[in-house]
Amino acid sequence: MQVYKTFLKISLKSIFSAFAYIIAFLTLSMLITQTGNKSDISSFVSEKMEVAVVDNDHTSTSKALYQYVAKKHHIKTVNMKDETWRDELFYRNVDYIVIIEKGFEENYNSSNSSEYMKSYTNPDSNTSFIIRSELETFLQNLNYYKTAGFSEKESIEKAQTVANIHVTTDFKKNEKKIEQPTAMSYFFSFAPYVLLCILINTIGPMLMIWNRPEIKTRTEISSLSMSKRNLALIGAVATCAMVVFFIYLATCIGFFKEDFFSLRGFYYSINAFLYLLVCISATYLVAQLSHKLNALSMWSNGLGLSTS
Repeated sequence: MQVYKTFLKISLKSIFSAFAYIIAFLTLSMLITQTGNKSDISSFVSEKMEVAVVDNDHTSTSKALYQYVAKKHHIKTVNMKDETWRDELFYRNVDYIVIIEKGFEENYNSSNSSEYMKSYTNPDSNTSFIIRSELETFLQNLNYYKTAGFSEKESIEKAQTVANIHVTTDFKKNEKKIEQPTAMSYFFSFAPYVLLCILINTIGPMLMIWNRPEIKTRTEISSLSMSKRNLALIGAVATCAMVVFFIYLATCIGFFKEDFFSLRGFYYSINAFLYLLVCISATYLVAQLSHKLNALSMWSNGLGLSTS
């Protein structure tokens, strides 16, 4: 019991450095959680680009094309009379520039249509193909309705109706709908790295103190056996680890309260607790193998990154 109490006293003296590690790794975990949640393919949303449309034709067709682009993307205003529009493209203030020349309505479907609708973009832009494809699809639909005998106004209305069609998609595997991951899922996915790094960097130094030869020698000549000493150390490490674990769960509750108090949250918590036992064992082992404090950081990053 004396070893247990002494370990906790040393832990209290190092509480500020321990909380510094906890805050740093939890902050990193939240940042990665937000990034992962936005980039997940199962929660895909169409991204709006910055597009500039210069209408020199001022016809019903050119106006319809302008309205279509305005619904799909953000409209930007650029000055085409000087070279500032090149700067806008270079600095990524605008992704795509469309210039509708006079005579566009009569010639947009002819062989020389490129002369009546010019476009500018960065050569290394990956978005230009998407915007160009959208414009071509809209004009093709417009031409199909005109060819079918509809009037100009009717063709524009029908092409706009087709352009507004949205299809909801579900990701399925083995005929079962895949449940989309939430932000809490990413938070717990990053738990192996966070828990392991916190425990090794906060508890590891204290274990290394107890592993010093002079302290081990004093324990051997005392009435306390080595087995009881080790059990007391494991209990103290488990206590500190549970404090870190509850702080981690409290952070999760603070940000993802609704998801946490669900069956999914219960499973994630149980899984994180079981992994915490692995982290305790790994921390104890790393402290036994390390002879310098600098080695703990290497161990924590190596093991943390390999398990996350």
